Amino acid sequence: MGYVHRGDLGVAGREAFRAPDDDPRRHVYVCTAGTASVRNHLAVRDVLRRDPHLRDAYAAVKRALADDPQMDIDTYLAGKTAVLQQVLAASGAFEEAELEAIRRLNDPA
Repeated sequence: MGYVHRGDLGVAGREAFRAPDDDPRRHVYVCTAGTASVRNHLAVRDVLRRDPHLRDAYAAVKRALADDPQMDIDTYLAGKTAVLQQVLAASGAFEEAELEAIRRLNDPA
C-alpha cells in the first residue's frame, strides 16, 4: 500500500508508518493490544466522540498546527500537548503519573 515503516519513534508498543501521500496529511500507527498507546488512542477517540467542546478545541489546535507549512513533528506534538492532556484527563483512564509520562513524551521541554 506504500506506507513506510518508521519504527516505534520512542513509544513502546506502537509502530509508526509514513503515508505514501499527503492528501490528507496523516500519521498511521499500529499498536499492541492492551498497551498504554492503545489506551491513549482509544481514550482520545471516546472523549472526542462524547464532548463537543473538547473535540472542537482539539480540532482547532491540530488544524492550526497542521496549516503551518514549516511545521515539524516535534513542534506539532508539543503544540497539541496542553489540549491533549485535557482530553486524556477527561477520559478518566489514566493516573496522574501516566498523564505526566505522556506529556513528557509529547513535549520534553
